[in-house]
Amino acid sequence: MMQSLSESAQTTMVMDVDVTKLVKLYKEKRSEFKAQNVKLSYTAILIKALANTLTKHDRFRTKITENNMLVTGSEINIGIAVDIEDGLIVPVLKAADQKDLKTICIELESLARRARENSLEMDELSGGTITITNLGMFGIKYFTPILNLPESSILGVGALTEQPVIVDGGIHVKSIMTLSLT
Repeated sequence: MMQSLSESAQTTMVMDVDVTKLVKLYKEKRSEFKAQNVKLSYTAILIKALANTLTKHDRFRTKITENNMLVTGSEINIGIAVDIEDGLIVPVLKAADQKDLKTICIELESLARRARENSLEMDELSGGTITITNLGMFGIKYFTPILNLPESSILGVGALTEQPVIVDGGIHVKSIMTLSLT
């Protein structure tokens, strides 16, 4: 992380996003997944949404080469920041755009568990296209995520809250999540 900060100019954009439909999807699928012994999480849903988005926006699939060149890759591999005893590690969920939500949930749970057990393979720690880091479960609304070089972007996920929002002149309660893109 220190290398990333010292070698790259990083800018973070922060936005509150209406995720009411995401929350509805989570509530609809939670029981179904639990019955199949699969843990559904907001992070898994966000990984699926991010992977789908990256199929349409190739500039976020760029990497910085050793020669400081930007190269756009065709793969969509999502790094997931995982807090471990000695710091932070970023296992990579490969070909996320080609996986359904259930598979993403299963692989995400496996990667996070094995990261905490220090039993990841080297291949599972490389090849990321973009990283997602979620501090929302700690009540943190927004933060500045640090690039995981050689990736060119990282998405920070903040707290999910219900907030009053004005829509067409009326006040409605919406589920809002703060996203920080570096």
